[in-house]
Amino acid sequence: MKATLIDQPPLRLILSRSESFSDGVPAAFDELEGQLETLRGRRFYGLACTASEPMEYFAGLVPLDVGEEEHVRE
Repeated sequence: MKATLIDQPPLRLILSRSESFSDGVPAAFDELEGQLETLRGRRFYGLACTASEPMEYFAGLVPLDVGEEEHVRE
């Protein structure tokens, strides 16, 4: 497999922690998606942290603005 490096500017994400990997991943995304009016045009990311055992997984959402960031955190 050939790896490709992508230069990505820093992202500000709202995160939802998965209870377990991989069974809990859909629920983590559902938690974020359920707080949005629409998914159209939204950017979601998955973040895997392998520094600890077991691996931690987070569903991530790029907020549209600070107001949305505050709303989703509640």
